Amino acid sequence: MYRELAKLQAAAKELLGSWKFVLEHDCTQGSISPRLFSGAEAAENRAESTQAKWGAHKRDGGYYWATYKVGVFCF
Repeated sequence: MYRELAKLQAAAKELLGSWKFVLEHDCTQGSISPRLFSGAEAAENRAESTQAKWGAHKRDGGYYWATYKVGVFCF
């Protein structure tokens, strides 16, 4: 039983090591980094209009009270 566990641990360690390399590459040089920056920019552009809706009356495009409450008090 201990031999099988040792084999499993060795295989898992090798697999996790290769995943770590792939993730580090993708995060620093691959496709994730450019999308991260463009996503942050898009969020920044939408933040001001979203914030304005929190204080606006519903007839002026504001959020319902329940939506505001969930966004502020549950997160």
